Amino acid sequence: MTTGSSVVTFRANSSGLVFAAVVAACAVLLGDAAVRLRFDVLTAALPAAALALWAAWLVFLRPCLRVGEDGLTVVNILRTTVAPWDQVDEVTTRFQVVVTLVSGARLRCWGAPVTARSARPGRTAARSLAPDGRLHGSPVQALVDSRRTAGRPAGPPGVVRRRWDTVPIGVGIALALVVAAQLATAGSRIL
Repeated sequence: MTTGSSVVTFRANSSGLVFAAVVAACAVLLGDAAVRLRFDVLTAALPAAALALWAAWLVFLRPCLRVGEDGLTVVNILRTTVAPWDQVDEVTTRFQVVVTLVSGARLRCWGAPVTARSARPGRTAARSLAPDGRLHGSPVQALVDSRRTAGRPAGPPGVVRRRWDTVPIGVGIALALVVAAQLATAGSRIL
């Protein structure tokens, strides 16, 4: 579901910048050790840098909202939810994209961008909101509304699928164990 060329992925612009800053910081720290030919420092810092990169990817780059012709996919930090359009009751875009399902369950999209409107002189915060409380001009809201009306198929209702993303969880556990083992052995050498 929500795969193919007609899928649009929404991700906050600032999250990519923060991830790039973390990558740059790790590259500078590891590169400095390599330039100084301190391979002992490089090998000791590599697992911690990998853990920092994994955490930055997980928090800043991975979360997104994918909108397709057959439904939408909410990718949060450790869980992914795929909802066909016939199971989507409402999508609100205020300070966070929230998908309300027919069952009443709410999906909060951690990584989807929203249109933030500050109260500038001459425009109050109340005038930047629609009567239903949504922000005007959100590209997420416009695309979701157009796809939702066009994408309700006839036939049996679709099924909302939720799953834990085991690969990122496993990678994080493995990296954390390596860093913990490193710290434990370093602590025993100090004593």
